Amino acid sequence: MGRERFSALLEPKFETIAKADIHWNDNHRFLVAHKGNDIKAYSIKDLTRHEVVNDVIDGVPIFAAYCILADLGAVYKRTYADKLLHLP
Repeated sequence: MGRERFSALLEPKFETIAKADIHWNDNHRFLVAHKGNDIKAYSIKDLTRHEVVNDVIDGVPIFAAYCILADLGAVYKRTYADKLLHLP
């Protein structure tokens, strides 16, 4: 498939919980990130199409990653040695 098969989601859009309740059922799965008062939920449905999301939570650059084969998700900081990483 190659590395460029799944493009990263660079500018995710979010909605309120009230609006999300209309679009998503209780059985839909999400990868959730929480820091300070900031909470973000990335749908597994969207992550299967993108695998990586570049985002910011509570002022900290992060990326949320999901592996379809392993059915495993994780959230990491996007900084290393004072450098901001941008994942494709």
